[in-house]
Amino acid sequence: MSGGFSKYNGYAFFIIRLMLGIIFFTHGLQKFGAFGGSGVDSVISNMEKIGFSFPGFLGWTYCLVELIGGIFLVFGLFPRTVSFLQIIYLSLMFWKVDSLNGFFMTSKGGMEFSLLLIICAIAIFLNGAGALASYDKY
Repeated sequence: MSGGFSKYNGYAFFIIRLMLGIIFFTHGLQKFGAFGGSGVDSVISNMEKIGFSFPGFLGWTYCLVELIGGIFLVFGLFPRTVSFLQIIYLSLMFWKVDSLNGFFMTSKGGMEFSLLLIICAIAIFLNGAGALASYDKY
């Protein structure tokens, strides 16, 4: 059975990359105040409350990795580099926030959504961008 569908593997990773890019881009927009988001200052404040060193640097880079990284993933630009950066930030937030709130995404937020994003980013990192990528070398 695998022989018949293996020719579509590139398209499967294209779909994962496209959806991951859209999710990161829209969440990045939220972090800059769109769609009812609270803005970069709120992200920095939350990083400070969590106890991260250099919350200003981490907050800004986190917001930019989501926004610009999301655009890059949509167009297949530097997918491994972008997904690696996203894995780092997602893992930090997973460890410091989401894992403390249980598995299910309830009103407190849980780890299931973050875990899914991390797994998708790892798949892109290991496999590459899939079909219809602009630049898949890095």
